[in-house]
Amino acid sequence: MSRYDDIVIGAGVDGLVAATRLGAAGQRVLVVDRAEGPGGRSAAHEFHPGYRSPGLLSDTAAFRPILAKELDLARFGVRRREEAVRCVTLCEDGTTVDPETSESPWHAWLSEVAPVLESFVDASPLELLHPERASFGELLRRGYEVRRLGRKTTMELLRIPPMSISDWLRESFDDEPTMAALALPALVGTWLAPRSPGSAFNLLFDRTASSTQVAGGTPALIDALLRAATAASVEFRYGCDVARLRMQDGRVTGVVLGDGETLETKRVAATSSPRRMMLEQLPPGVLPWRQRRRYEAYRCRGTTAQLLLALDRVPEALDGVELAQTAQSLDEIERAFDAVKYGAFAERPILWIHQASLGAPSLAPQGGAVLSVLVQYVPYDLDGGWSDAARGRLNETVMRCLEHRAPGIRACVVGSELLDPTDIERRYGLVGGQIHHGEHALDQWLVRPEPDAAAYRTPIEGLWLCGGGSHPGGGLTGAPGRLATRRMLTG
Repeated sequence: MSRYDDIVIGAGVDGLVAATRLGAAGQRVLVVDRAEGPGGRSAAHEFHPGYRSPGLLSDTAAFRPILAKELDLARFGVRRREEAVRCVTLCEDGTTVDPETSESPWHAWLSEVAPVLESFVDASPLELLHPERASFGELLRRGYEVRRLGRKTTMELLRIPPMSISDWLRESFDDEPTMAALALPALVGTWLAPRSPGSAFNLLFDRTASSTQVAGGTPALIDALLRAATAASVEFRYGCDVARLRMQDGRVTGVVLGDGETLETKRVAATSSPRRMMLEQLPPGVLPWRQRRRYEAYRCRGTTAQLLLALDRVPEALDGVELAQTAQSLDEIERAFDAVKYGAFAERPILWIHQASLGAPSLAPQGGAVLSVLVQYVPYDLDGGWSDAARGRLNETVMRCLEHRAPGIRACVVGSELLDPTDIERRYGLVGGQIHHGEHALDQWLVRPEPDAAAYRTPIEGLWLCGGGSHPGGGLTGAPGRLATRRMLTG
């Protein structure tokens, strides 16, 4: 049997970050992944001859700048593009709306609190159930960061998170297209709508993302992380699904692969869904009843489908547009969400459109383009179930919406691929088709995934969680992998 210091489950962004940090610290590290290559939710694949997908998650603006510095990713080709990439609204009358063109008091207030919000993302959560593990200096530092904002700003920062996005934005704006454009990025992949209590916290978190993308998009980011991990002597095995963990005397001693092979290790760092790891991959009877119930209650309701489009040319409305969306009002988003609550998708879905080939030209042939369209809101449990006919109806609904906003796009399409939430679950191993490894909601963000594992260390000795199901959540931040391994290496 092969023996390693650490085995990382998953070769996505968080897994590659975790493996690189552990390898650089002198550990013998193996990364195993059920897929045939690296990338996880951002793995590229050819979906039409000559056209490659940028992955399910393709917006690299969220990747934490501190990681590029700590891992010296510039040495492996990672750099930020100089120009900001803004998301515009494609309106039915042919006009576009850019909510970031004017600096409002709302934007100014967010700039003031940005350091506190970013420190929330870049710092490990406090282990409230184990205060003896907390550093007194860390407690003082975090308290000072908030306190120096001043009493008025601090009270405002405490007031907003439980609010709905609708209530918060209406305090500062009257223009519906502007409010919809600000709100939607915080709602993609969630079981929330503008009027949902606590959705304002999602918008606060969304504003911590950079306005600039990684040059070359997800293919360049994954390639650089892979080369950084290789330079740290990390080993990789693809096409290997972990069937269960091997345990002895209450601690992890290895992993058992699907073919029965056992790999010995001192620790396991899992980027897979917390529900899958804790409920399916632990030996039966290991998890206490109360904790098992918490993981069973951990919400993973998928609400997103993806339509990939291969275009031989770009319609005029999308010429030079990298990020776009179709919501023109908060009510339009709310009505689309109403449908998913009853097992249906809306006749007017909300679309988040990424022309990924603008930032990553290698994805499409010369003159062509690749569009990744995330469709909100689409239920995992569709009334009547998912079938070829149901996918056909969804495809036609999305294309009809796109044709209204970008006339002529149908004639540009030479190939496509549609993934409903059940397809997303099968391809990426995302429980419930939930693209963030668990819903982004206020309760599941502040304590993620559950109190006994909220700081990456689980009650199972030797088992750590370091994917999007842990703080600070999903997306391409790389933060869970960074923060979990910092705890693993320092204790």
